[in-house]
Amino acid sequence: MTDTLNFSNSNLRTAIDIGNTRVHIGVICIDDMKCICRMDFPSAETLEKIIPSIETCIKKLNFSFFPPVIMASVKTSFGSEVSDLIRKNFGSCTVVTYSDSLPFKVHYRNPHQLGADRIADLLFAFHQYPDDTTIIINAGTAIRVELLDKGIFRGGVIFPGITAQLRSLYDSTDALPDLHLENTWVIPGNSTEECMRGGVLAATAGALNHIVAKYTEQSEGQPGILATGGSWFLLAKEVSFHYTYVADMTLIGSALFGCRGRT
Repeated sequence: MTDTLNFSNSNLRTAIDIGNTRVHIGVICIDDMKCICRMDFPSAETLEKIIPSIETCIKKLNFSFFPPVIMASVKTSFGSEVSDLIRKNFGSCTVVTYSDSLPFKVHYRNPHQLGADRIADLLFAFHQYPDDTTIIINAGTAIRVELLDKGIFRGGVIFPGITAQLRSLYDSTDALPDLHLENTWVIPGNSTEECMRGGVLAATAGALNHIVAKYTEQSEGQPGILATGGSWFLLAKEVSFHYTYVADMTLIGSALFGCRGRT
């Protein structure tokens, strides 16, 4: 794939998405809106693996230069330490954060509270559909559902992701087991494990259907829906709306943040 694209330091960015659970690193071709190399590892290993992983991506692509680095992080505990580490090794690191120069308007009580991942996803949606109403769903550790209404961010919804819900049942009870994600579930369940997984997945899909319906009621016409996140594969067949899945949405959106003002 890479030999069909026109690469230069001006149209490439190294994007980093540090989530609560996983870190994703991708080299993004801005002109084609594609991730051409990606690596993932647990967030707990960020300080150990961030620099070697960036170097590995560049070596895989056989580039003689390092594309500028843009980082979107929800890990406030060590975000500054990571960006400093990147600057020490690669010279610069742009951090995704709210500013008045974003290309869309933000109707949010305190826009500086917006997470970097939310800003990145909104940038992707705005870049793709600047004149449309778009619902953005990111199904990760937390599930976020944003409403971007023709270039105006109207707000969103945040609730626990599937793993967090299962963990909450384990932490809040004496008898329920500690479960992990699985790709199969049934209703009604015939074991405690099946009951828990079925309940959480059905509740999550139902919540998404309800939120999308509410957003649609408030919109002129039928909104487009973009979905991403590591848990989406569990929900894809259970929701009742049509959507487009974009695996690298947050990475591409982060790269777009680093290209504002590019001519």
